[in-house]
Amino acid sequence: MTCHSRKLSMSMKNGETLSINVNEMLVRNSVHGFLKCIDCHKGFSTTEHPMRSFNSKRTYSIAAAENCWRCHEAVYKRYEVSVHLDQLKAGNSKAPACTDCHGDHSVVRVEKDKNIGIMSCNKCHSDMLASYEASIHGKAWKEGNQKAPTCSACHNAHDVASTAMTTKIKEGCLKCHKDMGKVHNKWLSNPPFTLPSFAYAHFDVVSCASCHSPGADRAVYLSLYDRRKDKPLSEEDLTHVLETNSEGLIAKIDQNGDGIIDAKEMWGLFAKLYKKGITSVFIGKMDVQNATEAHLIGGKAEATRDCANCHHPDAGFFKDIFIVLKRAEGKPEILKANKDVLNSIYTIIPVSKFYALGSTNIALFNILFIIALIGGIAVPIGHLSLRIITSPLRSLRKMGKGGKK
Repeated sequence: MTCHSRKLSMSMKNGETLSINVNEMLVRNSVHGFLKCIDCHKGFSTTEHPMRSFNSKRTYSIAAAENCWRCHEAVYKRYEVSVHLDQLKAGNSKAPACTDCHGDHSVVRVEKDKNIGIMSCNKCHSDMLASYEASIHGKAWKEGNQKAPTCSACHNAHDVASTAMTTKIKEGCLKCHKDMGKVHNKWLSNPPFTLPSFAYAHFDVVSCASCHSPGADRAVYLSLYDRRKDKPLSEEDLTHVLETNSEGLIAKIDQNGDGIIDAKEMWGLFAKLYKKGITSVFIGKMDVQNATEAHLIGGKAEATRDCANCHHPDAGFFKDIFIVLKRAEGKPEILKANKDVLNSIYTIIPVSKFYALGSTNIALFNILFIIALIGGIAVPIGHLSLRIITSPLRSLRKMGKGGKK
């Protein structure tokens, strides 16, 4: 502090200037108040003080985050699989590192003040704040309910996943809303069977917001997974199999170039992957179409309870279908798909993990069922008719046999 209590600054290669003045009381009152400066700033001492150079203030703050990883290894392992680090690695310098959310010298425990967590996320996601505050969760938080969920309650604090790609929001909701299978089973059942498993089957493929965000536009998202590895297929895998690069990937999938993926094109992608030894599957999920609607969670009275919204040939919730591809930079590619991808003979195998009775019926199966039904009825009727017609012959045969005796 002999030096850093003064107004010192550090020049960056791009001409920016960073203040390296430190408020000692902020450090002492932080969660790291018991640490020495050199516990984080390795390589510095009263006899050794290397002069380092950085391209910008941003590159410095990203490099400074590495100090956190030395002690918080378990947290870093979760951060490693986050969409935030994916974007940093892809060159998005605005994606958050440790100090962006937690600060540098005035680090506090987020658990002690949920406002800090919201303010951290609000630095980048300020466009989500209004919809959150208007939700039943935001209203409870503003009223001082300490159990009200904030950002990390649903999205996780460090292993944040992309919301457009199979985010496990369901698990986030069920942290607070226990035994929802039993609660939903009061109306979300399939009489005469009333097992909670019917409700949980919905939770696997329908996001909570799909039913609990009033007035939202819904869509079905089909994410391409490697079945054996149980994870989304990477852009690297796809470009290798399709013998193209990142720029030409979409053209290889949308072969007719109409901007809409149809059932034959999905089958073509599946077949090419299979020939290369990759067994893929499109895992379906129903969700709202934008992040604002995802945060506008309403009360129980506003929830959707009409089964026909999904289980009907002209279901409104199945109006929009999208294919989700994982891009290297972390942000997924969302491609418009034709509705036939859910009810075509071509997609029986590729889309084997998503089925809604009454909506994704395959027409050929309906025809085969009718034929089987007619056949099933015709066989006993034909058998009875044949027995009636041939009854005189059978009587004569019996009489003949009796005469010989």
